[in-house]
Amino acid sequence: MKPYAIKRTSTIEQALTLLHELGEAAWCVAGGTDVLIAMRHAELPESVTTLIDISGIAELSGVREEGDGIVLGAGTTHTDIEENTLLRSVVPLLADASRSVGSPQIRNRGTVGGNLVTSAQCADTIPPLMVLDAEVVLQSLNGSRRLPLAEFLTGPKQTAIAADELCTEIRFRKPPRDAVGYFHKLIRRQAVAKARISIAALARQDVEGRIRELRISPGSVTPKPQRFSSVEQLLEGQIATEKLIRTASREAVAFMVATTGRRWSTPYKEPVLQVLVRRALESVLRVERGE
Repeated sequence: MKPYAIKRTSTIEQALTLLHELGEAAWCVAGGTDVLIAMRHAELPESVTTLIDISGIAELSGVREEGDGIVLGAGTTHTDIEENTLLRSVVPLLADASRSVGSPQIRNRGTVGGNLVTSAQCADTIPPLMVLDAEVVLQSLNGSRRLPLAEFLTGPKQTAIAADELCTEIRFRKPPRDAVGYFHKLIRRQAVAKARISIAALARQDVEGRIRELRISPGSVTPKPQRFSSVEQLLEGQIATEKLIRTASREAVAFMVATTGRRWSTPYKEPVLQVLVRRALESVLRVERGE
């Protein structure tokens, strides 16, 4: 394994100063659950010579309400998210996603910011944060900027973060009280396994059963995590019926294939995604039966 210098920091200012000075020679480490694997397999950029330990920066951790929104410190661990009373009450789908990550040891170390910056297609917290319309706060010595998560994630394991920037927060508005959320992860075994496919959904209906809003984001099926816009457009404004749900699940498969093309995994993913989308929609919607 390539040797690296390690710089420990205790404040955001210290970390930003090092990032400014070192540029592409630096890589931040919080929980290290992804970085250590990347080091072992020589997957960090060749330019990296120094690891900046940001795990001791207290201001990067925590969950707070801010008006009608919620702010997650990027250094908040999956265990903290899983056990947070506010998140379990307001956005249980995000708490469920964090509870599904790896093992207790990994959840105790791994952070939500690390999950986003690593930007793996199978990252568990990305689909829930996609349907929550989350924003990522990036900070440098020159100031800060906010990016919608959909713009922050630019490709497979690629993001819009600059070499001198640190991801400090993730922000999203609280879903309305009548919104129903859902998260599910399909894995090979019950623990310490990457998602074969995951899915998050959030929906609202009026008293007549008409779909007022629908957001859906499967994971591990497209190169870049994203919402399935054609499925959302098909459903919004419609009465949720069994026929419509079947049509929407087929549209999800068509959207996946149109986005990724046909690959070696497509014959497996087509029927599985169709079932997972149908189950997700049936979980977040009141569906008229008996057609």
